[in-house]
Amino acid sequence: EDREARQQLARYVSEELGLVLGGEHGQWWGVPYYDYWEGMQSGGFYSWPAGYVGESLPQKREDIGERYWRYGVGHQRRVPLWQLVFGDCVLSTWYWGDSTGHLYKVAPDLDDRKDCFNLLYGTVPLFWTNQPFSFRWSDPDLRLRLLQSYYVTCPVQEQTGWSEMMDYRFVTADRTVHESRFANGIKVLVNFGEQAYLAQAGRRRYELPQYGFLVTGPNVLAYRAVAEGRTVTFVKTPTAVYADAAGKTYDFGPVKTDGRVAVEVVAAGEVRVIPLTGTTLQLRPADMPGGQASGGVRVYAEDEEMAPAELVEGNFSVKGVTWPKELKFGRVLWGPRLGRPDLAIGRVEIKPAKVLQGGKVAVKIELRNHGNVSTGRAVVALYLGQQEKQAELGRKRTDIGPGGVAFLSFEVATTDFDGRHRLVAVADPDNSLSEINERNNRGWAGVEVVANPQRWPYKTRLEVAAPAYSHLGYGAETEFDLGICGAPAEVALDPQAVRVVRVEGGQPTSQVLAQFEPADGFDGRANRRGVLVFVDDFLAGRTHEYLVLVGTSKQRTRTATGVWYDAKSRTVRTGAYELSFEARGRPVQWRNLLAKAGKKTMAAHLCASDGAFGWSAENGPTGEVRVAHTGPARIVIEVTRTLDGGFEYRKVFRFYPAYFVVDGEFNKAPAVWSRAGVPGVCQYADSAGNRAVIDGKGDAEDVMGRAPDIKWYACFNEEWASSALSLGAPCNICFWDAGLADVGFTSGETKGLRAVYVAHEGQTSP
Repeated sequence: EDREARQQLARYVSEELGLVLGGEHGQWWGVPYYDYWEGMQSGGFYSWPAGYVGESLPQKREDIGERYWRYGVGHQRRVPLWQLVFGDCVLSTWYWGDSTGHLYKVAPDLDDRKDCFNLLYGTVPLFWTNQPFSFRWSDPDLRLRLLQSYYVTCPVQEQTGWSEMMDYRFVTADRTVHESRFANGIKVLVNFGEQAYLAQAGRRRYELPQYGFLVTGPNVLAYRAVAEGRTVTFVKTPTAVYADAAGKTYDFGPVKTDGRVAVEVVAAGEVRVIPLTGTTLQLRPADMPGGQASGGVRVYAEDEEMAPAELVEGNFSVKGVTWPKELKFGRVLWGPRLGRPDLAIGRVEIKPAKVLQGGKVAVKIELRNHGNVSTGRAVVALYLGQQEKQAELGRKRTDIGPGGVAFLSFEVATTDFDGRHRLVAVADPDNSLSEINERNNRGWAGVEVVANPQRWPYKTRLEVAAPAYSHLGYGAETEFDLGICGAPAEVALDPQAVRVVRVEGGQPTSQVLAQFEPADGFDGRANRRGVLVFVDDFLAGRTHEYLVLVGTSKQRTRTATGVWYDAKSRTVRTGAYELSFEARGRPVQWRNLLAKAGKKTMAAHLCASDGAFGWSAENGPTGEVRVAHTGPARIVIEVTRTLDGGFEYRKVFRFYPAYFVVDGEFNKAPAVWSRAGVPGVCQYADSAGNRAVIDGKGDAEDVMGRAPDIKWYACFNEEWASSALSLGAPCNICFWDAGLADVGFTSGETKGLRAVYVAHEGQTSP
């Protein structure tokens, strides 16, 4: 009865819900319903508590234990009985406490052994990528080793994993050479022994060193063998090519390189190229999976979402593509994949680039076709900011042949919008063409439309005193009564019809991001009070003059914004960063969106922290997120939480284009009132002179608590940087660099807590 109940539950999840079903400790009766079982690849005999991942791991090779080497992964005693019977029905992996890379620090050869077993058995590796042990993705060397395991085993497993294992045998009397055969004709040969083994495949002989292998069969060739005095590795299947030349140039056929390269097949005639190491790389599309001996070749750079983006110029052919050294990742296309158009927006010019509202601008758009066929009547549409129907300013059609170029002109009136905007040109906006590359269909140029004081009925001047220090991109705010602008009492002023224009020499020169946040009871007539917020560069020693323009609903136009809020994902986004909120209010995924940062995560979470409710989880029964204001200059979000241990807090987040401010108030002081989980590897510095390397491999590192009355700290590397300023009640530093590093502000105070978080370009010093 127990077995039947378990089968019914498995059948429900797998068949009725249609979900991928996985489990642990596989059983024969579950094979019809389960897709994978963790741990069936492992042989047990652990000398460490493998069920408690990461605990009490062996610290040196001899601590692993003879029983594990002999029986757990011993090639002379392992026989894949489970895979012989069920290998083509359900996938197997290593146990989570015995994963590939788990003991790499003390026995790196163990993972070569595991890769070989994966090849023989038609199974896959299991990786931990975010822990101090195993192949941690943030460590470049360990990441490279993980990718080696992946590309050696997984492309082959795609061909063998769902084919029945027909035979498994020891080839040599000492059981150091193993061979498995699969129903689809693929044969896997592995040498576990220290003595090289000579293998034959067709006309070629392969010298297999220890942990060398040879995989042959229909459309599959993979080997790790001695060539030209060193061990090289090569994998070619219908889905991938991987090559490791071990530091000297070697010609593998499809690729010629002195390093490591991975090639993933996207479709017949299209591959993704991922150079991993080395200085030289040549590819032969004709020898790739699905290659052909004639036709043109195009190379595209990939964007951050791994889609083809920019066309790369070069003399490429199916017989040879010399990979551009500056190209990190890219796509190669040839043959039928080029039999499509490829519209690309080139240069977008706007004249004049700055105009008073109500004036007109001329827009000239360059349109190219990088494809091998004509587009017919191609459409180009022009939008104000976003590609939305209500933002469309016009569209035009044109014929453009293979390799052709055309220019289209638009005249745009600026009556209905103001501020700094992007005018976005989109080729094929309705997606009616099948193109080689959809990512190059957009281009844009900026235009500044300054609100024209003559078009606004009410106005008043505002002066900001000279600051002692320069503040760039600073969000200024002041209590403000729109009534001082001179509007009659019976006129209903519109809080969304408020603009701020910088004045120099008595003349309006430029418009700044601004918003008016009405006070409670605002009605535009009797109560016109609120807060005026605007963002500008405030320079030290200089008084700044502004003109505040106020109108009714008739003056409400589409003004530029520097901050956006997506209610569905609860995400704030600016040109510099983005931050999301969980349903109960915990901020997560603070990412750097500046040009060279590659959308890197600067903080995985930004939360209160205490042993009572979780060091990074903010466990508790209730939480509320309220969006108070979403204007062009800032977004204000209030979070109230009730947490375990009787803790309560209220935080107010004020998001500006370049930074955000957090004000906190608690009913009792937590261990850390604002704690950032810093992923990856970076440098740390603070105002007390402390320095450290954040890499997830330490602990307090002589930083914890060593910055009384801290003013700031910074985390930085060459790709991205962030800083945090403590501007409220006195705080000290919390620093813990184990696993996911955590850095934050700790204080005994419960009120007046304020922190400012800023995203920066990458840098090498604070």
